[in-house]
Amino acid sequence: VISSTNPYQSDGSQASTGVNWLIGQNGINKSEYYQKLIPSRVLAIGHSAGGGGAVWASIKNSKITCLLLYAPVLDTAKPSDIAVPTFFISGALDKTVPPHLVKASYQEATKSNVWYGESANQSHIGFGSNKSIQYYTRAWLYSHLFKDSWTTRVCFYGPNWTFKNASDWNEK
Repeated sequence: VISSTNPYQSDGSQASTGVNWLIGQNGINKSEYYQKLIPSRVLAIGHSAGGGGAVWASIKNSKITCLLLYAPVLDTAKPSDIAVPTFFISGALDKTVPPHLVKASYQEATKSNVWYGESANQSHIGFGSNKSIQYYTRAWLYSHLFKDSWTTRVCFYGPNWTFKNASDWNEK
């Protein structure tokens, strides 16, 4: 995990720079990250305005291989430019970034596989403490970062993908 302490990075530049730095560290003998990373599997995560930053980072940096977006604000980033697998998550109780805005962004993202979920009991804050969101976030991460071929992959892939039946999610 690499993160900036600057909350105003909606253009994705700092995130992209951080990814390049971290991947570079993977090849430096004296680095604590030496050969501990999988440079071909890089995730960018963003919440609210940070979602726009994550999208911009993925557009600017081809090393980012997947996105996880919680109630993303994509006022300058175009969902149609997203070219990596992406999971859009909204909260049914979110008044700041209402679900219909997140769903509209999801529907515009057509260059790659994308998923959308609206958690029934979620507002704009607290995505990380919502147990159901934690479960499906973890499943999505394992599917895309660790290439889990069965255990979590069935949540999102195959004829009987299980996320579509999640009881505490309004839309999937």
